[in-house]
Amino acid sequence: YRLGLLSMVEVYHSVDRRQPEVQKWLRRSAWRDYAYWMLRYWEELPERPMRLAYLDLEWSADRAKLEAWKRGQTGLPLVDAGMRELLQTGYLQQNLRHTVGQFLVEVLGISWVEGEAWFHATLADCDAAINAMMWQHQGLTGVSQWLTGVDCHPVRHARKADPDG
Repeated sequence: YRLGLLSMVEVYHSVDRRQPEVQKWLRRSAWRDYAYWMLRYWEELPERPMRLAYLDLEWSADRAKLEAWKRGQTGLPLVDAGMRELLQTGYLQQNLRHTVGQFLVEVLGISWVEGEAWFHATLADCDAAINAMMWQHQGLTGVSQWLTGVDCHPVRHARKADPDG
């Protein structure tokens, strides 16, 4: 599929689209294709905001906080666990990707570009187009703000994931 050997149109017409798992897969595949389209026409997607009004937005340059985030030493257990998992395994579950990203951008005030570069270097399953698009969204500089409906607050997320913890 990723290599172009399987057509998204062919898949769409050959699967049972009533199944929730299939619907989820088709949505993700559509986002993937959209990300590749964006990267094709915006080659600077990984490092420059698509919304140029945000080009001069001031971000924190606190390297110590960035390194603490990268190493899983922020002091927030869920964020730290996620970042340590990423560092040790090269993988990170999708919701945790949003949570650690929101923490980097909204709590630490560090540019989404730093997160994009770290995930690009660290994720074993990194996809350049999807990574860039997701970090643009995480930084609220991308073409749509669909992530605003996703609750990525680290404390609420931790309570939901582990209510007895």
